[in-house]
Amino acid sequence: MTSTNSDEISNAKLRKSTILQAATSLFCRQGYSGTRMTDIAKAIGVTKPIIYRYYVSKEELFAEWVELILAQERNALTGLINGEAHPLREVTKTILQRSLNGLGNQTMMAPWRIALIEAETFPNISKLICSRFKDPLLIEIENLFVRGIAKGELNGDAFTLARLFTSPIACAAVIVATFGDSTFSAGDLEKLFDAHYDGFWVAWGK
Repeated sequence: MTSTNSDEISNAKLRKSTILQAATSLFCRQGYSGTRMTDIAKAIGVTKPIIYRYYVSKEELFAEWVELILAQERNALTGLINGEAHPLREVTKTILQRSLNGLGNQTMMAPWRIALIEAETFPNISKLICSRFKDPLLIEIENLFVRGIAKGELNGDAFTLARLFTSPIACAAVIVATFGDSTFSAGDLEKLFDAHYDGFWVAWGK
């Protein structure tokens, strides 16, 4: 690779990073329908055709933004689930704690908020977010429970248990995304998740 090509690649990465930073601010504040490519261009001081050099459509830009926002946490949870052989009880506790932290992160919750508020107009947004975050993690948790059942740590069916275990997380995410994180007072969700953890292991643990 020549020095010129290397510089071009580096400049393109920098430009895309700048675009995504502006998109983060605008999508979080204005939603999907309220954000125009013109707004993003104006935010970084370029013309709209410059944005289209890097993203052929707002849909493509939004998809990359969703990946940027959700990938780090998805990969961290996947690494936790498939990492060193910690006891299953410990792993499930950590999953709930990380989920609690995510629910308090306004930027991370922004894609979910957009998906819920704009579902009727843009149904594909929900499908996109599920495919980038919820669906792969649900499969990983199901596989985790398959291993736990095989080791004698759990009783039951892994498919069902994965959905029972994650259902309070999903419900809390819908409430926070719809009504905002001020819906719950400090510690409410932590108490809910602690009670869910205890009940889950009383019912299905060995």
